Amino acid sequence: ALAINGSIPAPTLRFKKGDIAVINVKNETNETTTLHWHGVLVPWEMDGPDRHIMPGQLVTFRFPIKHTGTFWYHSHTLLHEQSGLYGSIVIDDETNKFQADHDRVVVLSDWTDEKPMTVLRNIK
Repeated sequence: ALAINGSIPAPTLRFKKGDIAVINVKNETNETTTLHWHGVLVPWEMDGPDRHIMPGQLVTFRFPIKHTGTFWYHSHTLLHEQSGLYGSIVIDDETNKFQADHDRVVVLSDWTDEKPMTVLRNIK
């Protein structure tokens, strides 16, 4: 399995609309990877296939937060996502319109101890 900051799913990233997201990512795997900010409006050069993160490399993603919602981020390389490289993003409104006692994010995913390439071959 692969993990971000030692957890699967990866930590939830939280922002407010109007923030500038600054996310430092160090690739501690032996393979090149990428990150896709699924559903988040980001400049093309800050997203997925266009931003390779080489093994050992530290990359800073910086982009404005333009809208609210709950989204997710994941690797867009090989089958890294299926190995655990994914997490959630919560973007709140710039003002607290609603007050909640608790705000929880639930990430649902299936898991297998089989190698992702084996699963893909079996599906095909």
